[in-house]
Amino acid sequence: MEEVNITELVAHLNSPDDALRKKAAFRLQSIIGDLAFVDQLERQGGLTALRSLALNATGNTLAYSLASFSKLLDLDQGFEYVDRRLIQRVSPTTITKSRDDHGTSQIDLSSDSWSNLWSPTRLLTS
Repeated sequence: MEEVNITELVAHLNSPDDALRKKAAFRLQSIIGDLAFVDQLERQGGLTALRSLALNATGNTLAYSLASFSKLLDLDQGFEYVDRRLIQRVSPTTITKSRDDHGTSQIDLSSDSWSNLWSPTRLLTS
């Protein structure tokens, strides 16, 4: 793996400059596959910065930060940085449970942001 200046990378992830954040997020997604690197990144505040990007970024910067988060979770790392806010950010789905006239439980899944791609789905459970 190429030598990475983690201190600089984290500084760029936290930068007020959109271009620096975008470049750092893009780079991070390609180098996050090593557990030793992830450990160093976490110790220097990089996972907190990545979470912040995932919560606040838009466009490509958001896509790059989510790709990095996905790779991180594939390594079974970073789950402590995933909370309700982050889950709602990446999957703004409303779940409603009710019973129909026959007593069957019904779970309705709907999402305003996905309404053009996915109409609400009704799943029947026993």
